[in-house]
Amino acid sequence: IEDIHFKKNFFANEDLVQDGKTFGWSSSVGKELKARFQNRNKQLLTKLKERINANFDFSFKETNDALKKQEEDAKALDYKNLLSAVHKDIILGENPLQLQEKLSQILPSEIEEFDKQLSALLNYLNKKYQELLKEIKDQVLEVEDELKNLQDVLGHIEKDGVFKNDGIKFFLAKKLPFKSKKLLSQIHTYEKADWIRKKIVSRFNRLEVKVGVSSERSLEAYHNSVEEIKRSILYFNAEIDTYWKKNFTRLLTESFLGISIDQEKKSTFKSFALLLNDISNVIGAKQLYLDPVSFIQFGSSMNESIKNLVTAEREGFRKHFQWQLSFHRQNDLVKELVLLLQSENALNWAQYFQEYYYHSKLVKNFNVELADGYDTQLAFLQKEKERIVNEIKVKVPRYWKWRQQQVSSINIPRLYNKKGSRGQRRNSLRKIAERSFDAFTSYFPVMMVNPNVCASIFKLEPDLFDYVIFDEASQLKIEESITTLIRGERKIISGDSKQMPPSYWFTATAESSEAEFDEEEFDPYDSWEEILLTNEGAADLAESESLLEFAELCGFKPFYLDFHYRSHHPLLIEFSNAAFYKNRLLPLPERISQSPIQFIQVNGLYEHQQNRNEATIAIEVLKRLERDDDGNLPSVGIATFNLKQKNLIQDIIKREIQLDSNFRKKYVELEENGLFVKNLENIQGDERDVIILSTTFGIGPNGSMERRYGPIARKELGHRLLNVIVTRAKKKIFVLTSVPENIYL
Repeated sequence: IEDIHFKKNFFANEDLVQDGKTFGWSSSVGKELKARFQNRNKQLLTKLKERINANFDFSFKETNDALKKQEEDAKALDYKNLLSAVHKDIILGENPLQLQEKLSQILPSEIEEFDKQLSALLNYLNKKYQELLKEIKDQVLEVEDELKNLQDVLGHIEKDGVFKNDGIKFFLAKKLPFKSKKLLSQIHTYEKADWIRKKIVSRFNRLEVKVGVSSERSLEAYHNSVEEIKRSILYFNAEIDTYWKKNFTRLLTESFLGISIDQEKKSTFKSFALLLNDISNVIGAKQLYLDPVSFIQFGSSMNESIKNLVTAEREGFRKHFQWQLSFHRQNDLVKELVLLLQSENALNWAQYFQEYYYHSKLVKNFNVELADGYDTQLAFLQKEKERIVNEIKVKVPRYWKWRQQQVSSINIPRLYNKKGSRGQRRNSLRKIAERSFDAFTSYFPVMMVNPNVCASIFKLEPDLFDYVIFDEASQLKIEESITTLIRGERKIISGDSKQMPPSYWFTATAESSEAEFDEEEFDPYDSWEEILLTNEGAADLAESESLLEFAELCGFKPFYLDFHYRSHHPLLIEFSNAAFYKNRLLPLPERISQSPIQFIQVNGLYEHQQNRNEATIAIEVLKRLERDDDGNLPSVGIATFNLKQKNLIQDIIKREIQLDSNFRKKYVELEENGLFVKNLENIQGDERDVIILSTTFGIGPNGSMERRYGPIARKELGHRLLNVIVTRAKKKIFVLTSVPENIYL
């Protein structure tokens, strides 16, 4: 957002650029107009602004100086770029003398005669290519014309109606000893349809293209033939480039469609193709010239490159090599500019760059619709912010160093008792904090603890800390957090009321054995509702479900997160945004191209609160995860809807690690990247690139689906658990389900 505001700046109080030495936007406009007046090639200016990427990260002075130096050296070579065909890796890695020696052994000595013969061969092959292409297209046009004739004839047959539905009538009528003129005309028309169809098939045969046309003489067969011919024409036109290239290469060995290549030209072609291929290998070009199609396409450009190489040898190979070496050592922007300016035979390269530079800066930063006022104030505030941040960076370390000096009378090693005196234990954190809280916080001004640890280590004193900051406050019990709240002069409570409340799971199940536990009937969050809400006359403190709710009831000033940052694709947050946040969250634009959600209908068996089929598929998905472009595996989390499914997946992973050595190696890397397997009750706060979600529930052994989903089905709780579990993925989520389609569709 700050960057968006920055781009709105009208530049009334600051320079547009630093190393361009301007004095604001008006100065930049003036410099662009001055450069435009001096540069006469308007077409080049247009190309410059269209083709050069305005987002290049570069210094004005360095780029300007580099262009001046490049042009100065190019001018000494009469602006000839004779070694442009030599690949960058050859220039940067080859010794110029060695490269020159290789080229001198292979380049033609009589370049004029070489050019004459190669040009003549290219003209001859190009002429043959045009002949072949014309013959192919003529054959196709004739097929299309015959197809129209066939359709017209079929129209007449249907209009007359005599042989419309029955081809047998045609044969009987043909055997009659006496026929009227009208019947003879109808018989002739019917025979003409068969004759045209055979003619079309004959033309396809000449092209050596198979077409599935029946020889049956029924009207239905004729119509089927028409449709098949249409499909063949469409397919042939779509593949015509591949077809003619294939058959043009074929002319080296045999004739086709009456077109052939002279034997002498075949021999000449082979000689030139081998030579061009050898030269291509020496200069690092990857193009092959052993087939006539590539020879025609790239032969002319290679001919020019060879003439340039020979010219470079004659004029001084080393100085041309040095210029090319200097060129390849430049940054991408300089190389783009040099190539474009050279191709347009431009002079004064730096002058053109200056216009491009000021123009690109103005386009990127200047908004003509804005006026002075707000933007000037914004610019002032941004500068003030930068000044304050820089001051803080200097003052904070200085302040804490001063604080440490104030407690220098305390022997820190003795206070911490690091090594432990003989017969004594090391001092605990509680003892250190009690002994000298100021000394402790002078060296450790930031404490990261949970509420229970805070209560057990630090004395209960109001405003003991300048700030206390609570994260994931929707999960913090008020009875455990209230004393920590008292210890802070300023309180910051961060949380999401649409996510998980405090869990009373272990408290409620401490007295019951694992054998008695029934997940289908037990709700770990049931006790808070029953116990807290039955305290009649309790104040907000006692009624609060969590520290977050308590803060809301007490009127803490709220601030809301407007942008959703985690998901690399808007679809990953779309469901939760609509279902739980009323579309208030603004997702960032997609940063990945692949689909972020993959739904897999497993239809596994749900038995004993487990789904082995889904667990197996989850492991298979894990095995098939691919590396990114940098060769790294993504961070992965496997989420389940209950504890028993989580335990099952962990057991299967352990088994697969023992059986599959490849998976064992992959698993080690995934684990280093933070692989976890968690159920919905303890997944809040986690995020991974990829989440594999096993919804677990499905049809049981009795063939029916019992809609008992445990805690997620609770009216006041389920949506919060669901919101948490489906928003853990940053890049992709695989949803594995066995719930029948007729239930959720």
